[in-house]
Amino acid sequence: MGERTEIKNAKGDATADRSTAADSPKNEPGRVLMTHGYGGHTLLLVPLARRLAESGYACQRWGYRSLWRGTEHHARRLIDRLKTLDSEGAFHIVTHSMGALVLRTALLAVRPSQLQKVVMLCPPNHGAHAASRVKRFAGWASPALAEISDLPDSLANRLPTNITDDYCVGTIVADGDWVVSPESTQLPGLADSVTLPGMHSGLLFKPECADQVAHFLQFGRFNHEVNCSAPS
Repeated sequence: MGERTEIKNAKGDATADRSTAADSPKNEPGRVLMTHGYGGHTLLLVPLARRLAESGYACQRWGYRSLWRGTEHHARRLIDRLKTLDSEGAFHIVTHSMGALVLRTALLAVRPSQLQKVVMLCPPNHGAHAASRVKRFAGWASPALAEISDLPDSLANRLPTNITDDYCVGTIVADGDWVVSPESTQLPGLADSVTLPGMHSGLLFKPECADQVAHFLQFGRFNHEVNCSAPS
């Protein structure tokens, strides 16, 4: 079940124009749905949620049993949460790793009109090479491994890449990521992308990562004036 970290009196940004929302620095902090990656747990999201809460965001941590069920199963559960959030007003989404694929799969069935911005941390948008290796001996026990692998016929490589047609999306890449290559994190039409020092899961615990997430949620772009770089 999802868990919640909230700040009192935090309100969502009610604008329906995502380009205006992305460009205006006057957006009030709103609600953020956060989800973890393969083998993860909502507890891993606590440091990031707390840092975002300090900026006024009301964070909900949504979890799923990534090891034992396939991506489409998790996406069906996420659809219900997205519909609920959409009925309550504006919100953002922050995903880590496989969570981006769960979100993209869910968005095939529902397109929330109140979803403002999406930040993907180390997303295997074109598959994870580490999953391809592990699948060889553990794929029988975990169907998600094949789906998030970087094989040409994997779910990751079959999903439409048009999420950026409807939403303001940014990706954060870890320069020490041995799970997902920098190239695999990218999608056509991204609003912005930034590379930070760190490892695949380590980014979740880094204050500078949380600061970049908060900056993107407010401005629709990352802060490239600090120690980071934009992937070419």
